[in-house]
Amino acid sequence: LDKTLPAWLWGATGGDGAARRWGIIDTNNAVDSDMWIAYCLLEAGRLWNRPDYTDKGKQMMALIAKEIRDVKNVGKVLLPGRMGFETKDTVKLNPSYYPLFILRRFAEIDPMWNAVFDRRFHSVVLRFHNTLSLRPLLKTLSWWLRS
Repeated sequence: LDKTLPAWLWGATGGDGAARRWGIIDTNNAVDSDMWIAYCLLEAGRLWNRPDYTDKGKQMMALIAKEIRDVKNVGKVLLPGRMGFETKDTVKLNPSYYPLFILRRFAEIDPMWNAVFDRRFHSVVLRFHNTLSLRPLLKTLSWWLRS
């Protein structure tokens, strides 16, 4: 976890029965999962007084930070994954991938994260979550935003 972000999709890669092989199917990361892993390591380090867990969490934060993009009219954001969410003219975002309390926790450790927690995008995420909570029965709400 200190050299690369985890691959988001693992599974059977071939073979049958006892000869079945397991491994990475898709090397792309999943930023929401990456943030949760880093946050859990930070909290485990804090709660159990384990600096080694805190250090791992900080290492993951540094890897995640490499994926931050500066999007015109939105600000600094994390794309859902390293690949497939950005073209020359647009980015594809999913507000549900932004647990605001995790971004706030990251900013306590490294103020650079305040730019990702910026009010412009923060307000978009809050509007998204409020819309979601007001329409719990809506089955097909598009979670994806394009900028």
